[in-house]
Amino acid sequence: MTRFRLLVSGTVLGATLACKTTEPQPVPVQLALSVAPSATAQSGVALSPQPVVQVQDGSGNPVADQGRQIVAVLASQGGALIGTLEARTDAQGKATFTNLGLSGPAGQRTIRFDAAGLRSVSADPITVGPGIAATLTASAGNFQTAAAGTSVAV
Repeated sequence: MTRFRLLVSGTVLGATLACKTTEPQPVPVQLALSVAPSATAQSGVALSPQPVVQVQDGSGNPVADQGRQIVAVLASQGGALIGTLEARTDAQGKATFTNLGLSGPAGQRTIRFDAAGLRSVSADPITVGPGIAATLTASAGNFQTAAAGTSVAV
């Protein structure tokens, strides 16, 4: 329900009537994901797409609420959040994360987004898979040669 404030003036000894309506400012109550991260992620790699969190009123309408700090928190066991874990809302009340990612062993993780005084929002579970190999190490058979498609003794 939208509420308006109506201010009415009357005619007094020939003065003109004036009428003015004002809409009250929406009250920030909760957070919502306007862009959710993908359902899968690679360990140690930034999420794609990056989460975008919107401040909303109690009816789910966007609220312009610039400068509010939004914090990403790992809400499940195992692994860690990496990258910049905080973002501030812009003039439209949106906070865009830029390099948020997950690291650790393969498995499901849930990210929750918090802001002081507002109801939090959680992303759907994200399945984390192995990351990019950082190094390769030969464990046996070093310096051996063989024709392509043939066996090599270890």
